[in-house]
Amino acid sequence: MKNKISSLLVYLLFVGVCFYSFYSLTPKNDSQLEHFDLEKAKQHIKIIAKEPHSIGTSYHGQVKKYIVEQLQSLGLSVHTQKDYTLNEVGQFTAPENIITRIEGSEPDRKALLVMTHYDSAVHSSFGASDAASGVATILEVLRNFLAQENKPKNDIIILFTDAEEVGLNGAALFVDDHPWADEIGLVLNFEARGSGGPSNTIIESNSGNKTLISEFSKAKTKYPLANSLMYSVYKKLPNDTDATVFREQKDIPSFFFAFIDDHFDYHTANDTAKNLDDTSLLHQASYLEQLLPHFAEIDLATLPSEEDMVYFDLPVVDMVYFPFAYILPLLILGWIVLIALCLYGFRQKLISFAEVAKSFKSLLLFLILGLGFSWLIWFVSKLIYPSVQENLNGFTYNGHWYILAISALSLALAHFLSYPKKSSNFNQRTSTLLPGIVLILLICTLIAFILPGAFYFIFAFYFALAAFGLRLFQIKNLFLLALFGLPSLLIFAPLVQFFPVGLGLNVLPVSALLIYFIFVGLQASWLELEYKKPVGFAFIFIGLLAIIVIHLKSDFNELRPKPNSLLYVFDVNENQANWYSYDEHLDSFTQQIFDAQDRIQKASLFDSKYQMPFTFEKQAPILPFKPAQVSIKSKDSNSISTRYKLTITPQRDLNRIEITKPKDLEVLSLKINEKTIKNSALAYYKNKRESLLTYYLVDNDTLRIEIELPKDKAAQLTLFEASNNLLSQQKFTIKPRSTDQMPKPFILNDAIITQQIIELK
Repeated sequence: MKNKISSLLVYLLFVGVCFYSFYSLTPKNDSQLEHFDLEKAKQHIKIIAKEPHSIGTSYHGQVKKYIVEQLQSLGLSVHTQKDYTLNEVGQFTAPENIITRIEGSEPDRKALLVMTHYDSAVHSSFGASDAASGVATILEVLRNFLAQENKPKNDIIILFTDAEEVGLNGAALFVDDHPWADEIGLVLNFEARGSGGPSNTIIESNSGNKTLISEFSKAKTKYPLANSLMYSVYKKLPNDTDATVFREQKDIPSFFFAFIDDHFDYHTANDTAKNLDDTSLLHQASYLEQLLPHFAEIDLATLPSEEDMVYFDLPVVDMVYFPFAYILPLLILGWIVLIALCLYGFRQKLISFAEVAKSFKSLLLFLILGLGFSWLIWFVSKLIYPSVQENLNGFTYNGHWYILAISALSLALAHFLSYPKKSSNFNQRTSTLLPGIVLILLICTLIAFILPGAFYFIFAFYFALAAFGLRLFQIKNLFLLALFGLPSLLIFAPLVQFFPVGLGLNVLPVSALLIYFIFVGLQASWLELEYKKPVGFAFIFIGLLAIIVIHLKSDFNELRPKPNSLLYVFDVNENQANWYSYDEHLDSFTQQIFDAQDRIQKASLFDSKYQMPFTFEKQAPILPFKPAQVSIKSKDSNSISTRYKLTITPQRDLNRIEITKPKDLEVLSLKINEKTIKNSALAYYKNKRESLLTYYLVDNDTLRIEIELPKDKAAQLTLFEASNNLLSQQKFTIKPRSTDQMPKPFILNDAIITQQIIELK
């Protein structure tokens, strides 16, 4: 009876710690912060995210005006910086940054830069999370910082960049052309890649992170979520931030903070003030509230370091960090202690080869079934559910239920497949721990050489190893053994959710593997627990229930709108027009145009984030949309090349101009409205891809191009002009989307496009 009660208490302990590992990540209300008014911040967001405000749109200018007024109301002198910028992948526009400065008492020191962007993603995103949340965080924390009337030692520069969403152009403009760029010692950048969840801290630095993480720890942020694995994962994502520009161009380190959950809202019409999670906003504010006064006082010139640190956060403990130089000694020590314990166990006949072999077979079976099933459930979902097939974010509306299903069923497998049977004795059960511990140490060994930022996993191994040692020395206290398993739970449980949220549901097998890591950490006490079979069946029930919910929530409705797409393309040279869509499944919106027989599979005409192909095509009526006037003003030749000067003048209001070239055409140099690409980046234009230039228009400006090609090399460029006003055109009778639909993100959408050939010969 006593063991049954103890078992129940241990199970409750595991559940409670797991819950706490998530609950402790974020503040729950603004009373948990010192000086932040949540309602005021939310009011900023409601105003900024009232309408989509990507660069070049009418509301974009109103957002800029609002931010300037808010800064001026704080008594700050504000100026803007506007010019054309051309980045190395051919994205061109005219951003207008908003800049102000708080003077410090030691102006010769490096300045602190606090930054976010104020434009929303094209074409339909309201930008509440990405990044009105950053604007609101900075405005409100800054308001309270100034109210305290403490003059900082360092100058503080506040920068709201423009055109981040089209190519980090605003940050590039500041870094390349603003005189203050050379005075900056550190960047604090606020971002979002979803509309909820805790805010992750990422360090970007060309040098070591030792001083950066040390000072971050000293700042005593109340809810730190930071580990050296995060940046390794971040670098795998198809995203950079404005902070990347500062690191690459000026060697300026940064912290950037981004919440990434509810990723299905990212860059969509669902990125609204209503859908933004309050706790995510509060978490952002908790960082700036502590880091702003801290980094405004210390000498930022001391931040660069030669040494890298492995670091991670733990509830209550906050930040734990140690040098990369400790990795190899910790790894060697782990192998030495493990081998020593094994020798002791075998000599004392406390470990049985037969029991280890049986446990290894059950471990192998678990990995095959657990990883295989987690892969299979996502593979099948991609085949049968439109909600998965139409999703470009990689994380579906019911994504958290997938994570729950995989987690529960993996735990069920662990309960039923883990050897030994109940009739075994204490030493036999101890033997079964060895394969799992060896597996974790082998993985830590690989991590040490391939992904050293994740080497903090070794701490979970050490605690599991300690519990193994306690059992070898016949210490049977259930609660003591359970305590040694808690670090595994605290370290790995948040990652079970983080990986599929951050990298997409295609990495669900990683979650299954992490579940096994957790199980190995808890196994020393789990072996002695009662109720294994009922708990195993409970996990099966939870997993199957989650699968049922996945199915029930795989449809679309007002809360889970279906993303769809429609384009009208008029080919001027062929005098032909076509409708196009990127959708896998037709719906009431696209069925106005297409039938099932209109399905195609061909490359898109336009550059996009994921290079999505067209899926439907149908001939459209020819309507008189005026193409741009194109003139070749001059042509200069020398012995090796020919330089063409073109002028492209829009004849209607446009949002985007795209110019493509033959893939094998070598471009020797390129200048757009007097802006050139750096010579080191010219290789991008040499036999790399068809897209030459993507121009996001501001004020419908004329485009002036100078392009240099090899001597006597004739070429055809294709010019596309797009206006995002398809649904507001009186010339079409297209019914609006229903409330359970929204424009598909990441692609050119809801656009009227004209296409024409430019002959260079």
